[in-house]
Amino acid sequence: MISITVEARKIPFGDTEIKVRGKKYTLHKFQEVFYSDLSNLSTVTLVIAPTGAGKTFAFTLPILYAKNHSYIPPRGLVIAPTNALVEDMYNSFKEIAKVEKITGSSLQKHGIERPKELLDRVKSANIVVTNPDIVNFVIHGGYHIEESGKRRHILNFQDWTEFFGKIDYIIFDEYHLYDEEQIANILIWLMASYRFFPSIKWFFISATPEPTLIKLLDDQEIDYEIVRQELAESGRVIQGKQKIHFIEASQSYSLYKWIFNDGEIRSDVKDKISEAIKSGKKVFLLFNSLREAKIAENKMRNLFCKAKIGVNTGFETRQKNFNFNPEEYDIIITTSKAEVGVNYPVQLAYIDSGRYLRNFLQRIGRIGRGEEESEIYCITPVAVVERIKKLVKNANINYYEFIDVLNQSFEDIKLKEERIPVFMGALLWSIYNALKYRDRRRVIDELIEKFPYSKILFKLDKVIKEAKEEMDEEFYENLKIFWNTFKRSFMRFRDDTIQWKIFYKNQETEYDIIWVLNNAFIEEINRDEKRIIISDFRPKKEKIVKGIVTCSLLEDLYADNNLQQIGGIKSEQIAEWRSFLYSDYIGNIYTTKLERWLSELEVPKKLEDLLKKLSPLYSKRRIEISDVLYDSGEIKDVYII
Repeated sequence: MISITVEARKIPFGDTEIKVRGKKYTLHKFQEVFYSDLSNLSTVTLVIAPTGAGKTFAFTLPILYAKNHSYIPPRGLVIAPTNALVEDMYNSFKEIAKVEKITGSSLQKHGIERPKELLDRVKSANIVVTNPDIVNFVIHGGYHIEESGKRRHILNFQDWTEFFGKIDYIIFDEYHLYDEEQIANILIWLMASYRFFPSIKWFFISATPEPTLIKLLDDQEIDYEIVRQELAESGRVIQGKQKIHFIEASQSYSLYKWIFNDGEIRSDVKDKISEAIKSGKKVFLLFNSLREAKIAENKMRNLFCKAKIGVNTGFETRQKNFNFNPEEYDIIITTSKAEVGVNYPVQLAYIDSGRYLRNFLQRIGRIGRGEEESEIYCITPVAVVERIKKLVKNANINYYEFIDVLNQSFEDIKLKEERIPVFMGALLWSIYNALKYRDRRRVIDELIEKFPYSKILFKLDKVIKEAKEEMDEEFYENLKIFWNTFKRSFMRFRDDTIQWKIFYKNQETEYDIIWVLNNAFIEEINRDEKRIIISDFRPKKEKIVKGIVTCSLLEDLYADNNLQQIGGIKSEQIAEWRSFLYSDYIGNIYTTKLERWLSELEVPKKLEDLLKKLSPLYSKRRIEISDVLYDSGEIKDVYII
């Protein structure tokens, strides 16, 4: 173990003072960028500011600037990575401006009335806060497609240009969380909408910026500037002094295993937590594993009966009437969900370091606030701790020195940059097709030349239509089902999941049933109502789910409705399922199944060649889950839920 004390972080004030609801605020440098005439800014502004700097407050400043200078207020679109963060921002914004929150659950209407409601809400607000899933669904034409697959006419909302035409500035908060395909998607949104609305200003906000995004902006010759909020010796304290204990652990070790050795809590940890609670300090536990967080919750409730324990993980997010205020609890239990959103006013913390540098920086950035000092015990890979020991000569260092040590000690995410232009071409093809009129499509014709992968999909779409005359009718219908499923996959910003109602300890929530089956003891499964009752969480993860059923692949010519399977109980199927679970790129699964299909069926050569070229696109985002294969453990057969 090595212990380091990091000095408090302060950010200096700028020269601008404003009044909001009768209260005076002196803005910081990065906030002054938002409190300005947007027309003077570059197309893209990358804002790098530490957690706790006041980024959320800054998002409303373009509106306040306009009001204070007698301009027509601009309309902002703020895109947050989680619905919990959407909710937090909505509550912050509504005191300052007319705000609308748009999520899947907040939209009340259905059918053709749903997109009308969405656009009406956008038009009624000064600032709209939503998640990327909604914007993605809009730009890929999801609101204009009926269940039959036919495109429908919506008065005054012909396609995605109507949506972007209502927006003056767009903010991506915590954009570092997005992967290659998601970054590609965002860049295509930007580049395509710019051809129609060049006055829209785009902001990308993070405490841990993604260098690949900067390179891509350079490559595409997009006008941008970087605004970095520096720290200083004086100014507002955004985070107090932190004493961090790095505890080395093997790759399979975790915070849970360190705290609960053989199921019993370490005596030193128990004493430390008890002492903290008695002295009025708040305690924070952050686990990599949701399953371990839930097991720890039960243990902590039994150990500290009088303490108020709050749990804020993805499992609780969709719980009915769930409202989490960290101020109300003595002990807070969470997961990686804590990396975005709320800052936690805690003085004693036990955390898993996370896999990458940005995970760790986001986690410690949420702990403590203002001038509060905090002590953090961090379970960290052995190799990282060894590197820290070699680099740290003085146990007391400033934040800049600390960051330098971390940069040399932790690994960070390295996006596969070469995959992004391929995704951009495919995504461009999808949003091009989502435009209603040919004259609108001509506006982005030049982008087709910049991202030639799109041409493969244009050709494939045409060849599949022509193949009807050359293929058996039944097999052609299966090909069409596959192709329509593939096209629908672009409407998802994230991987597909099956969300069912989960009942646990008299609480109802919604969660991914694949995770629940593998991590919880199941009391009852109700297929008709799509709900599961669980009794508790497994002491270790089990491989109950053996595979999934999907229409996203071509393999068995005689499968009903072209339903294919990834995984199963045979050895080669088990290996396939592992590959699907633990790999972001699953083009090999697609290729293997496609080759089996092609070996049993004669198709036009140009169709065969084009289908093979889809392989680079196959991440789990392409897979639409129709059903789940699982083994209850009571009998050896695999059942379909």
